Amino acid sequence: MALFWEFFSLELKLRFKSVSTYVYFALWFCLAFLSIAAQDFLNTGNDKILLNGPFATSILYLMMSFFGMLVIAAIFGTSILRDFQRDTYQLIFTKPITKFAYLGGRWAGSFVTAIICFSGMVFGEALGTLAPWADHTRIAPGHLGWYLHPFLAITVVQIFFLGSLFFAVAALTRKLFVVYLQGVVVFLTYLVVNAVFAASGSLEHFWSAIFDPVGVRLLESVTRYWTVAEKIRCNCHGPESFSITGSSGVALDCSLSSPRTCSSPFPSRRSLPDRMGAEPLAIVTTIPLKPCPRVPW
Repeated sequence: MALFWEFFSLELKLRFKSVSTYVYFALWFCLAFLSIAAQDFLNTGNDKILLNGPFATSILYLMMSFFGMLVIAAIFGTSILRDFQRDTYQLIFTKPITKFAYLGGRWAGSFVTAIICFSGMVFGEALGTLAPWADHTRIAPGHLGWYLHPFLAITVVQIFFLGSLFFAVAALTRKLFVVYLQGVVVFLTYLVVNAVFAASGSLEHFWSAIFDPVGVRLLESVTRYWTVAEKIRCNCHGPESFSITGSSGVALDCSLSSPRTCSSPFPSRRSLPDRMGAEPLAIVTTIPLKPCPRVPW
């Protein structure tokens, strides 16, 4: 374990000295900030859904994790290829180093680095709710669980499986162009398959959600019959959860809420902002609480 921690700490030190780590963090921070602060930056399908609610947050993290495939490939792939690019592997492999210490330490350091980079989404979304120019009629009082639970259930899980895939391919091929090419191939393949399935007009939603490596269709199938009020006040990641792993190893913990999680997050009706005499969120305080509907597969 001592050698494992040596490689793990060395990988973190190298990552924190790299400018790309801070660039990735700033990128996700700005995108998440603009999704809340900028008007019509994030399309939730309905103008009455909260921008920082569980439903919109799940969509945001899903899409950013999907477009972050290239970033995940760059973080995990370069960590295992660094010794071969700098011709230092001859010195390392002459020492009594185990595979677990070498590969495990590199992988764990890359995994923690990727989580830190993508955590910019959580901070960006939280600070975006404080922007004075944001549409506060669609922003509820901040709940830390709304940001952390989708991040742990969606983003971290996708980093784990995608990063492991890219790390294994890079370790086997030991070629830099393969590292970036695999991310592009997975990205384009998913777009093409998703477009073909959407153009076919198929009414089948179960197996397409099961084998969706990203989780977009899974979230769409789970919340297909939810009303606007249920999307506002129901958490998409409740205790009655199930994990679905796609063919590429990407898992999405997308769950149905229980009655305990369907509570209104809003203050009293009088404290809500009222613009031009409209009361867009009054429905949240008047609809009685009830369990969120289950999807009839």
